[in-house]
Amino acid sequence: MEGKLVDLDIPVAENESSTEPEVEKAEVAHPLPRLCGYLNKRADRGLVKAFRQRWFVFEPRRCRLYYYKSSEDATALGSIDIAGASFSFEQGEQGRAGQFEITCGDRTYVLQAANHSTMMYWLQELQSRRRHYSQLRTSMTKTLSTSAMASASVLPPSSGLLKQVPSAVDQTVAPLINIDDTSRGVAAVNSDVCLPSEDGPDTKHWPALVDNKQGEQQGDAKVTNFQPPPSPTRSGVNRMTGFASSIKKKFSASRTATHTESNTGSVTYSLEDILSLKDKVETLEQEVEANQKVIKILHEQLSGAQQEKRSSDHFVHAGSEKERLELVRQKDRQLAELQRQLNQVKMEKEDMRLDVKCSETSMRELNEQLLMFQEMLQAKDQVIMQLTHQVYELEHGQSGPAEETADNSVQSTQPQTNPASVADWLDDPENLKDSLQAFQTQNRFLNNEILELNLLRNDDATREQLHLEKMAELEAKYYQIKSKYLLLLNELHTPQRGGEENKTQEVISQLLDEAINVEGNEPVESPGRLQPLREEQFDRYGFSMEAGLDEANPVISRAGSLQRRSEEIKARSIEENISIGVKWENYFANIGNRDLVRLPELKSLIRAGIPHEYRERIWNWCVRLRVQSVREQADRTAPKRSHYQHLRVTNRGKFNPAGKQIELDLMRTLPHNWHYGSMESEGIQKLRRVLVAYSWHNPAIGYCQGLNRIAAIALLFMTEEDAFWCLVAIVEHVMPQDYFSKTLAGSQVDQRVFKDLLKEKMPHLSSHLENNNVDLSLVTFEWFLTIFVDGVPSDTMLRIWDAFLYEGSKVLFRYALAFFKASEETILQQKDYMSIFKFLRQMPQTMVDTRRLAQIAFHDLNPFPRRHINARRMFHKENVWTELRELDAIREDFKSTYQRDTTDCLSDDENS
Repeated sequence: MEGKLVDLDIPVAENESSTEPEVEKAEVAHPLPRLCGYLNKRADRGLVKAFRQRWFVFEPRRCRLYYYKSSEDATALGSIDIAGASFSFEQGEQGRAGQFEITCGDRTYVLQAANHSTMMYWLQELQSRRRHYSQLRTSMTKTLSTSAMASASVLPPSSGLLKQVPSAVDQTVAPLINIDDTSRGVAAVNSDVCLPSEDGPDTKHWPALVDNKQGEQQGDAKVTNFQPPPSPTRSGVNRMTGFASSIKKKFSASRTATHTESNTGSVTYSLEDILSLKDKVETLEQEVEANQKVIKILHEQLSGAQQEKRSSDHFVHAGSEKERLELVRQKDRQLAELQRQLNQVKMEKEDMRLDVKCSETSMRELNEQLLMFQEMLQAKDQVIMQLTHQVYELEHGQSGPAEETADNSVQSTQPQTNPASVADWLDDPENLKDSLQAFQTQNRFLNNEILELNLLRNDDATREQLHLEKMAELEAKYYQIKSKYLLLLNELHTPQRGGEENKTQEVISQLLDEAINVEGNEPVESPGRLQPLREEQFDRYGFSMEAGLDEANPVISRAGSLQRRSEEIKARSIEENISIGVKWENYFANIGNRDLVRLPELKSLIRAGIPHEYRERIWNWCVRLRVQSVREQADRTAPKRSHYQHLRVTNRGKFNPAGKQIELDLMRTLPHNWHYGSMESEGIQKLRRVLVAYSWHNPAIGYCQGLNRIAAIALLFMTEEDAFWCLVAIVEHVMPQDYFSKTLAGSQVDQRVFKDLLKEKMPHLSSHLENNNVDLSLVTFEWFLTIFVDGVPSDTMLRIWDAFLYEGSKVLFRYALAFFKASEETILQQKDYMSIFKFLRQMPQTMVDTRRLAQIAFHDLNPFPRRHINARRMFHKENVWTELRELDAIREDFKSTYQRDTTDCLSDDENS
């Protein structure tokens, strides 16, 4: 079937366009036409390999050709990797018209187009897109470092502190085969396509853009408009419709009678009477509808009054205050349930509104496509008329004008011929057969050559991948050996007496200095030799690779840092084998233009880890789930600007009670991240504005230590305003109440809940810690307050944040228990308080195996019900508030006693 290029003009919101990866921005800067359409695909299995019609859609961001059962399906049957594929087709009697092959690895896909021209256009466009994707990928690969090549290739977010400007250069190469516009049919009209994108309408209801007729002789395309299902009607409206229909029947009967009497010569009603009757019918219909509404309102008021009367009777007849209090509590629970149902209905209403908006957009697109197809049909009719005139002239010997307007494809195939040679070929069929055979032989040879070159390229890519894996393995071994080397030198470096031994100690001290000071012993470049591995100072998120160094003992700290880096490289290699990125790619290809929905599939993907290029989009969506209604309401109250900008403008220059503490904590936020390395850095400026704005937004909390780290991590992936709302979502919606208040009551409650969970899940470890009088809150309190920002490797910390933003605060308990579970044997080997506490302080730095941690947190610790955690929180909350009130009473008693003693002392001094 023919491939189509259809311009849907999908609108993209300005605020959502910032969430697209940089590769997509590079494509927008150099847009290429996208194509989709129907092709026949030969079945790969079964005895009879018949052709079946499939809807093909080319995805330019991944360079894959997805095929669906029909244009209305949202789930792809499969895909073809065009980036590593080669194309071929057969000429002459051996091959059918429009049939071509796509070879990808060990598989060969046989496709069939409607005709030869459509096939050539598909091949030319696929070659062009494959070439464009290869150039873009090559330009991006040149910017990657050695260690980044060992890890998964990622794309930076388009906003936040981690954004970068791509350096992709798009080059246009002339096609191998020139096809004129008339041979393309309707395939060369517009450049956009109904491809599943991240910001478009819902693809679940894709319209049937192009549907060819079943007959091979008829090539016209038809447009099938999407008709939404009719909305349900209420029973009152049905009754109203029945009443109106009965009145209309009576009116039609009277009109029939009038018509009968007029035929007999006696006219009963005039035209004015008929119009007046119509007006009366409409008036009656309106009155009936209004009466129905009034009756419904009265019924609701009556039901409310009866319910209120019953509640009052129950309250009056209650025997004791306890029963009345129970009735009040019951009403409170009912109000809470009604409020929850109201919020749920509002969310459903918002979803329906979005569906209606998507449907309206689809209808507008379909209307535009209909107009476009009509114009294309008119253009086809004109081409057919021209070709008909040319055929007529050729049949009657008038070949002059026809030769001047010959098809461009024939000219491109035979560029050196002249009109006389063309006439000779037409007269002598033998010459045509010889030339055709020569072209077929040449085409077969070139196709085989292309296949061979493609195999060689695949071999090179395989060798490159093997070399990269080997390099990652060697890099991990290098760091491990260097760590052991430092530990060995540290053991040998002991002061001893004697001249010869002193010289040995000097050599060992020099070796230690050279090993610790990496910057001082950079390798000297020498031609013709492989250079030693150079250690990077910062990871892709801006965190220092030497963040855990202890100045008191730099040798041991350096060795531990190298060991952790070796384990981190090994863990990344395991994650690459799992191919999480492929699963996310398939997920976004299936959902297409639809918005994300809370489903088990998405939950499992987020738990497995969000790729770097998708993290910004997923985080922003999770934040919108929490604060969408609050943000819209706040923005409506701000005149001519957003709520965040309004806070900054209106409070500029005012005294802020939390301003001094915010300034003190700015440089202590993420001291090992280069985005926050100095007061002049961009990250510090943004962080100050976000924290000050939140202190004005929520004066009850103002500022609490821990908020600066949360906002700093959000700024790495989000814009300044989105990071502000992320802070609002975490503090006011995700975490429990009073978590960041002055008393930190919520944080204290979670510490007690965590101790209970540790005793339940790991009783042996819990008893070991209690026997050695270890207070876990000294270690874990900062984990919960900063959401594992301090002391945890960056990849592990971001994996925790991924699940935390989607599932809530329960994830903090899961990962905290996973830390202890992964280190349980090592903790049990420590026999005293100091050794246990020292290991617990260093334990987060060793948590680099994110796959193992996720397995423990979400599988090994199950069951992990949320209601169990909420019940424990309620229990400990009462105890914490009781203790806080007792402390306040003691504090007030102490103040009064101190003031009284001070007054007595002053009076004694005066008397003396």
